[in-house]
Amino acid sequence: TGIDGLSIYSDANLARIVKGIVKFKRQNSNSPKLRNLAIVVTAWDGLAPVAKQISQITGQPFDPLDTKLSAECLDKFVYAFYPSTHAAIHSLGLSNIRYFPSFFEVERDSAGNPICWDGGNSPKIKRPEIFDRGRNWEDNVNTIKSSEFWFFKELDWLQELAN
Repeated sequence: TGIDGLSIYSDANLARIVKGIVKFKRQNSNSPKLRNLAIVVTAWDGLAPVAKQISQITGQPFDPLDTKLSAECLDKFVYAFYPSTHAAIHSLGLSNIRYFPSFFEVERDSAGNPICWDGGNSPKIKRPEIFDRGRNWEDNVNTIKSSEFWFFKELDWLQELAN
């Protein structure tokens, strides 16, 4: 907020960016054809507290920290919560649109508020419990909860496109 030209609605701002791409592509027929689109959804961990409500609205299983999360669920999430952006993205007529969540899970207090470092307003990144999610405890020592899995999925997708 407070930046000239920006709306208080994130959907309007994101849709404006996508519509700019659509407009450019339509006005510049000599530019390379847009064949694929990747959307990285940042601060995905902030959605974890409302996962059940998102599942009910989209009709899809939803867990921001589940590595089996489907692209269909992410598309339905954007459709439900960012309708202008979704319309702009799909107006491109692309068959290969992928969504990738990106996050660092932060520590929260019992009320769900982020716990910040002493003397600052930067939230602490959560470390998993040693036996978190039943994985080998050696994998969880000195690690943080992040979207590393999804980052590698992005790289795999880009490599597929290059072939």
